[in-house]
Amino acid sequence: MKKIENSSIIMAIVSFCVFLPVLVNRSLIPDWTQYLESHYTFIHIILELASTLIVFTIVLLGIFFYKYSSTLPAIILAGSFIATGVFDLFHTLTYKGLANDIVDNSFTFSNLFWITARFTESIALLLVIFLPKKGTNDEITKNTFIAFSLYAIFISLLIFLKSESFPALFQNGSPTILKNCLEYLFALLHAMVLARGLFLYKSGGKREYLFLAAGACLLMFSSILFASYEHYYDQKNFLGHIFKIIGYFYLFRAVIILLGERPYETVKVLSEKYSRLLDTVVEGIYGTDLDGRLIFVNASGTKMLGYREDELIGRKLHPLIHHTKADGTRHFEEDCVISNTSRTGLSHHVKEDCFWRKDGTPVPVEFFTRPILEGKNIVGTVVTFFDISQRKQLEVLQNKQNMLDHEIDLAVSVQQSLLSAGNQSSDLENIGVVSKPFKKLNGDFYAFVQQPEGMTIAIADVCGKGIPAAIQMTMMKFAMEANRKPPLILEDVNRFFAKYMDNYSFITMLVGFYNQDTKIFSYSSAGHEPALLYKTEKDEFTELTTGDPIIGIHNEFVYQSKDIQLEEGDYLLLYTDGIIEKKNNKIDNNDVLREAFRKADLTMPVQYIADSMFDAIRDYHGPGVYDDQTLIVVRA
Repeated sequence: MKKIENSSIIMAIVSFCVFLPVLVNRSLIPDWTQYLESHYTFIHIILELASTLIVFTIVLLGIFFYKYSSTLPAIILAGSFIATGVFDLFHTLTYKGLANDIVDNSFTFSNLFWITARFTESIALLLVIFLPKKGTNDEITKNTFIAFSLYAIFISLLIFLKSESFPALFQNGSPTILKNCLEYLFALLHAMVLARGLFLYKSGGKREYLFLAAGACLLMFSSILFASYEHYYDQKNFLGHIFKIIGYFYLFRAVIILLGERPYETVKVLSEKYSRLLDTVVEGIYGTDLDGRLIFVNASGTKMLGYREDELIGRKLHPLIHHTKADGTRHFEEDCVISNTSRTGLSHHVKEDCFWRKDGTPVPVEFFTRPILEGKNIVGTVVTFFDISQRKQLEVLQNKQNMLDHEIDLAVSVQQSLLSAGNQSSDLENIGVVSKPFKKLNGDFYAFVQQPEGMTIAIADVCGKGIPAAIQMTMMKFAMEANRKPPLILEDVNRFFAKYMDNYSFITMLVGFYNQDTKIFSYSSAGHEPALLYKTEKDEFTELTTGDPIIGIHNEFVYQSKDIQLEEGDYLLLYTDGIIEKKNNKIDNNDVLREAFRKADLTMPVQYIADSMFDAIRDYHGPGVYDDQTLIVVRA
């Protein structure tokens, strides 16, 4: 970029160094007048044909590359040069000394064509540099070329047929004041283009604006020289033509960028930008230009469509993936909402449609379309699409999940019935229970079975949750009802567990028998949290445990039993690990349980005591509870 800028600056400085001496004092440079007068017709033809060749080259660029340009100014520049080239060609063919014998007043024609060409050129450059870079399409481009062609034909006929109606531009071999004023006007217009071009180049750094500014600068020098020469063979006239040719060359370079390079640079920048971002997402995403040709597609998109990226880039996408609807009817491109976005700039959301893979199989999709904007101009469309066959599979899974939830609800109902069965006896007035599951199904088990001499009490924590835990609880309930001695209950459960459950499950359980007459509490523990006995008279806690392993370690293990004497007003506290374990605590003990008990009002009913203790424990844990919690309070 710096090299191009430097070369343009050098050209402008050299041109100015030649322009200024010629304009101010012709004696500063060699006098070529005699040579020019002898050969001027030939020299003029060569110079004008050179500039006309550049002009028509610009026109051809517009014709061949208009499909790849997305801006109206570039098309106006190429289209206007149709008329400029025609006028310059007629100016050359009717010039003095070339067509005098063929056409009357040929020099009048030549001067009128000259002024008309300079007027068209100046206005076109002004439009190009000041018009916004509005997007165009095939119809607008063709109409622009047709309009300038008709303009060239109409003005040419008008000059040939009505030349006497126009004011004179030359008298006595010298330009008139009108002709010079028009040339100065053209110089002013070129100066405006020069200033605007430099401003846009400094703002955005785009080379086309630098070349437009350089071309306008040289054409400005040319117009000033054409306004100041005194006769046909003046050196200013000759140098004015030289500046005009060089100025057109810079315009040619600007058009090369606008029509040839800039669209491809835009495509490249967009492709690199979006490909880096879009290859990281699972949705299919692709972009098309205004003609519907693919400019980028992410990896998810090619995978869903079954194509390689190189098989799609540059090709019109609608005939490949969107040609047919799901019902088999043809899908015309003019009815396609994706094409509509490029035309109108409107975004669309289609909940269900059909794309076609490379192998010819359909893929149901949901897609969104949005215009790709460069400034305020639409340069294409981006499409985000989802394979909704996956969504349908998720809907099937959701239905299955709903059925499973229904089954779990039934299991919850069965579990609640199981836990509450036999727990409504009047003998339980000195027992309080609180049990809160972490999820729907409770992994904690508790039960009370009334026996002739007393009551069997059990509490357990089942590894794992859900329906398997509910099955294990049912088995434990049956074992309690079949046998009243705590160690035998544990052994029955252990054998059943070893036979029917997997090796990765286990149970901690504490079973006790409380003789309500003798107030002796006999208990056995299978790795469960130790029960707490609170002696009211001594105001002290005692931990009750037998030290035996959890259920599921050894299927023939013989569990031991211990007895302890309770007094009137003593309390037994049975609980699961969810009561005392707090997340992120390195040390777990039952101090929180002891503290909650000491704060409780022991004059209240036992259930009230259990509820108040549980509330205090919940406050201790806060919202971070991730386990089932069960607390049993027994008053002797």
